[in-house]
Amino acid sequence: MDGYLVVDYTQWRRREDFEAMVRDPAVEPHFRPIGELTKGEQQAYEVVYCHMTDD
Repeated sequence: MDGYLVVDYTQWRRREDFEAMVRDPAVEPHFRPIGELTKGEQQAYEVVYCHMTDD
């Protein structure tokens, strides 16, 4: 380990939507190169607050 941590933030409407994407065999080729470069540790969090601006 080189001491770096990279966070990839994605937000899904429902956990079931994310889980369906993970099970879809069509997405595996897109994630394969990432898996070859990293040691993935998936974490799921619940968003409890979002602050939106008019920008």
